[in-house]
Amino acid sequence: MKYPVDYLRYAAREVRKVESRMRVGEDAPLSKDEMADLFKTMWKALDEIGDAIEGLQRSRE
Repeated sequence: MKYPVDYLRYAAREVRKVESRMRVGEDAPLSKDEMADLFKTMWKALDEIGDAIEGLQRSRE
């Protein structure tokens, strides 16, 4: 079972990889498939953040 924070950390690592590749000019821009995978990871991470915020709000009520 993946913990919600795993998606956040994975997304952060992937974005750092892309940023470093582009900064040093080692690689061409991301392909459509790579970009789709990155977006999928990002929306999963953002969903987990939203779920955590909702959980905190419910616990305060």
